[in-house]
Amino acid sequence: MLVIDKEVEDGVLFTFEVSIEQAETLAFMSTKLGKHRGEILRDAVTKWIESFEAEAMADQIERNWAYLAEEKQEEIIRVLKERMEQKKQELNKSSRITSR
Repeated sequence: MLVIDKEVEDGVLFTFEVSIEQAETLAFMSTKLGKHRGEILRDAVTKWIESFEAEAMADQIERNWAYLAEEKQEEIIRVLKERMEQKKQELNKSSRITSR
């Protein structure tokens, strides 16, 4: 088993495990493609890691959007409550003026 550690944004560390069989298959394919065995293995593992990084980034973006949406909901509710209170006060003022 080959173990590869890859640090992505914010200090998150991913550990990837590639079986020896997978590594040997990649190395065999590399000889068919005329590349150095280590080069094709490195390229394949890099692409594999990049796909995990892309998934991790997508998950992070999704979490950020969910957080922002939740944060904005609270802000919208707060603003609506303030506006309702202002309207209520305006109505109370106008009803006092009318009743005199």
